[in-house]
Amino acid sequence: MCCEQLQMRAACRLLAQAARALIDTYFCDVYQTEGFKNLSLHAVMKILQKERSTRGDTAVKSWMMRHPIAKQRQLSEVMQLPSRTDAAPMKRTSGNAMVNSKERRSSVSIDDSMDVYTADVLAREIEDNAKHQLTPTMFVIGGFNNPGALNTVEYLDFHRGEWYPAAPMATRRSYSGVVVSSDNKIFVMGGTSSSSHHHKSMEMYNPESNTWTSMPSMKDPRSYLGATVVGDFIYAVGGFNGQAHLSSVERFDVHTQQWESMPPLSTGRSGLAVVALNGLVYAIGGYDGRKHLKSVEVFDPQLNQWSTVASMRHARNGPAAVVQEHSNSILVFGGESRHGARMNTSERMDLTSGTWSDADGFADCRSGHVAVGFLKESFVFCLGGSNKKDEYLDAVHRYDYLSKQWTLHSQMRAQRCGLNVAVVKTSRYAECFAGQKQREHQLHNASSYLLRKNYQENAFAQGA
Repeated sequence: MCCEQLQMRAACRLLAQAARALIDTYFCDVYQTEGFKNLSLHAVMKILQKERSTRGDTAVKSWMMRHPIAKQRQLSEVMQLPSRTDAAPMKRTSGNAMVNSKERRSSVSIDDSMDVYTADVLAREIEDNAKHQLTPTMFVIGGFNNPGALNTVEYLDFHRGEWYPAAPMATRRSYSGVVVSSDNKIFVMGGTSSSSHHHKSMEMYNPESNTWTSMPSMKDPRSYLGATVVGDFIYAVGGFNGQAHLSSVERFDVHTQQWESMPPLSTGRSGLAVVALNGLVYAIGGYDGRKHLKSVEVFDPQLNQWSTVASMRHARNGPAAVVQEHSNSILVFGGESRHGARMNTSERMDLTSGTWSDADGFADCRSGHVAVGFLKESFVFCLGGSNKKDEYLDAVHRYDYLSKQWTLHSQMRAQRCGLNVAVVKTSRYAECFAGQKQREHQLHNASSYLLRKNYQENAFAQGA
């Protein structure tokens, strides 16, 4: 069966999409692998169709080192790059720089010139590409873990499946709102640090410097709120202020650095899920102080008004929700149907038809959890929360569209309920990774010390 026929199958199509997303996201790492260098010409050309950039140029050169000149000519024609045989020979200068030398073409062999290129220029290009590559990094922020709210932050090393600490917030917060701006900053607003203290403050995290900065506070304190971003505006929706379940809405202009009041929800609600898709803001479920809600409202910034859309099949307080752009839908799962009755069901709203349908079951009965799509929605991650035994969880589960199953992916450093999650694009040399590098350095030194000590003890024993 040919590849084209296989791709017609839904499972193969999902697998191909996930592989494509992985290659696109981690391209600077992919093209340095032996697997990439050993690919066929056809496979390389297909991968590089989207990489009309310096990253793609360097990848081509890396592949060309491994393959015959005939194939190189074919590839360079397609990618519009100079082939190996057309490249001007290079020579070293006293400053170890590389310069073209057409005058010495007759005296310098092509292989010799490419050896010089390989050793110096390609290495520098790869390093430069790595510096500028931005890859998604998942952060978990705050939450609640007996005896109180947390200000700690962790990030996931996706390759190792391990969590590492980042700089803590200035304020302890659980059940806060979190969004990511277009310039890859994390904004955290509101939340609660105790049953009597609900925040209206906001702070911003820059992963490149691993620092938190105080930002203008909201107009009203609110915890158990929903938050999302549309364009250059951050929306804070509903929530609880210690006395009332709020219908009020406000938004923050990242340019003017000011909050403004927006039209209110038709129903006051806390513990709601809020997402944005197609320029619209969706407020889903929650609790109004009397009952758990299944109603859904949508805000259109162009019309500056809220309207009611189809309700969920089940009432949910404290659910998690993610958007699925590829299918123009919203996936909602978990939450409480009534006080203490946590759910493991999920449902999906098709925005094209405006209808809800049951989706694949969740891994566990859970509320106070969060969820996020990753690798261009190839996977959905669900993090933390509390289960039906009232236990706070450190578990991170991943949903695979291919197998239609939730599996345990990793465990956070702390158990967290009422936490938040954000996926931000970071450079390889961002300061948020400094703690991990320091830890790895400490482990390396400890390992080296133990090896030396073991060697010395063995040498002493043999001498005796």
